Amino acid sequence: MSTIDPESEQGTNMSNMFSKQDHPGWCTIESDPALFNSLLCDAGVTNAQVEEIYSLDDQITSDQVDNCFGFIFLFRWKEEEEVEDMESTCPENVWFANQVLDNCCASLAMLNIVFNRKEVELGDHLASFKAFTQEHTPPLRGLAMQHFEYLRKIHNAYAKRAEIMQSNIDILENVENAKKKNVEEEESDENAYHFIAYVPVGGILWELDGLKKQPINLGSCSAGSEDWISMVKPKIRERMLRYSENEVMFTLLAIVRKPTLVVEEHLRRISTYLDALNARLNDLGKVQVNGTSQENGSGNDIQDTKMRQGSDDSALTEIYAQNLNDKIIEELSSIQAEADRNVLLDRRQVLLNEQLQFRKQLGLELEKLETYNNHAKRTKHDYTPFLRRYIELLAQKGVVEDLVRSDGVLV
Repeated sequence: MSTIDPESEQGTNMSNMFSKQDHPGWCTIESDPALFNSLLCDAGVTNAQVEEIYSLDDQITSDQVDNCFGFIFLFRWKEEEEVEDMESTCPENVWFANQVLDNCCASLAMLNIVFNRKEVELGDHLASFKAFTQEHTPPLRGLAMQHFEYLRKIHNAYAKRAEIMQSNIDILENVENAKKKNVEEEESDENAYHFIAYVPVGGILWELDGLKKQPINLGSCSAGSEDWISMVKPKIRERMLRYSENEVMFTLLAIVRKPTLVVEEHLRRISTYLDALNARLNDLGKVQVNGTSQENGSGNDIQDTKMRQGSDDSALTEIYAQNLNDKIIEELSSIQAEADRNVLLDRRQVLLNEQLQFRKQLGLELEKLETYNNHAKRTKHDYTPFLRRYIELLAQKGVVEDLVRSDGVLV
């Protein structure tokens, strides 16, 4: 097989010709929740976040059940037989696209989830693309995604320059060797990795694998209960058991409602309860705060200015109060009907403790997002020009020769 040296004149010309923004293909990107999370955000999704799941045995909380949109499973690909539960055609209520080109399966798996969950706020570009492809067949949706320039540029922004150059080299070599089938290519297939999605739609749990012709029906479920998540676990375990015990390259990701939004909602709920408690205590007499008798005034508004950047907390609380569910209305009615000040004060203290814990949790989530964003920014930045210039300056000063042995190995 002929090869193209990246340092040759042809390789250098390719480096100058293609950038992350104008590369026409889809490049391999690192399997990293921080990058996928940033990719979703850049694409316009405002209320979803990608989280890595480290164990299938972890206890699932009610928040996780209510706010999980779907799962993405990464594994080493190998050819499989057609499954019996595959649909003959794609159901109208399921958005599913086939993977028609390499290196886009991660972005495709995310689309196969967020396009099937109405709770996800897509943004203008993704919403328009979903509407445009709604009547398409899975292969046509895959072709439409292949030419979806907006998403391709965002996806490739997280690829390294070397990966883009290698993608170009692979294309040229594949053209030169189109009629040849050799062992190296077969081995390359064995080392390919693939992403598939699991998502509940219309009371059914679906496996959405872009390399399969149609969605796979995994059984009836409810999107708002734990049963669909419990159904996913054995399916993933079953797939993992197809590999040897030494196989460790598996990754499970969840697309969830942004944890910061979930925590903020809890804080607004607590603030609403505290306002009602303080009002009720005021009706019954003075409120005791830290052993001192004071006039009512909750002082328990959500004061953390980091809670929602650039937002007005009182406005958020007002909006929240206009959308109270039955459980909250029942709790507020219970507070209003309570005549024992001591009971109210005890409930108030419990809420203050919960408020403190949620504020701590919010701080941790904000720190994690900051870490995610910093990692994504560093990944998107192209350090190649800096490193090339740095090495050139070292060479000009004769330092490189001192660092490299005669066999080309760094000392």
